[in-house]
Amino acid sequence: MRKFTIFTVILTVVITVVVAQLLTENYLPNSKSNNSDEVKGGDFNLPTTLDLSKTVQTNLLGAGEQQVPTPDAAVGESFSSGIQYENVSLGTPNTTPPTIETNGISDFEDETFTSLSANVYLRDEQVQSAGFIDAIVEKEDDNGFLFKTVYVDDLYDVEMVKNSIKGPSSVLAKAYVFKIGPMSSANDVYEILKVRGSEGLEVEINETNSFGEKSFYINDSRRQNVAFLTVKISNLIYAFSYPKEYHVQIGNLVKLLDMEF
Repeated sequence: MRKFTIFTVILTVVITVVVAQLLTENYLPNSKSNNSDEVKGGDFNLPTTLDLSKTVQTNLLGAGEQQVPTPDAAVGESFSSGIQYENVSLGTPNTTPPTIETNGISDFEDETFTSLSANVYLRDEQVQSAGFIDAIVEKEDDNGFLFKTVYVDDLYDVEMVKNSIKGPSSVLAKAYVFKIGPMSSANDVYEILKVRGSEGLEVEINETNSFGEKSFYINDSRRQNVAFLTVKISNLIYAFSYPKEYHVQIGNLVKLLDMEF
């Protein structure tokens, strides 16, 4: 009885060991190998363009560095997804402003634009709109006199500009512009011109105030066919000499100037 029991125990142990060994050899080694490979990355291969370990070697002291390939190096290669990438050139942006035709009209965005602002006191388009067809404005030497008879060169902080209104074949009128500086007064200059214009035995003042803020004529018996008109408009004073047949055109011009200033 004891011998049978001992034999049974030994047989059981042997069978258990054999079964355990079979299980270990058939299943456990492969499972451990697969897990180990996943952790260590032994058989997991990246695409060449993504595996930076083969292209970048960094020296901690900054020496022996290799240049990292630019993204262009990967362009054109076929990845495992089967998609072919093509070279795409972005080019250089065009920064040259386009040329725009304006049919001769001045564009205020251009560098060569000249502003028709209050510092331009008499312009061709104003004269032409008043009725002097095809006329232009040209500066003329004033010699320090208004209407060739009234001395003005001594007026303090006052600049006078004499202009000729010229047609295709003749001078149609003269226009004087008095620009008054901050140290003087337009009202005072107006009164001085009126007093000086009245000096003389053959002249008289006719203050009609028909134009601008106030205005007067100088009637000169020596030049009966010519009108001499002085007008105050804002801080400017205009004076006109013209043949009397152009009275309508000068009246229109004064109104245009009065509207602007």
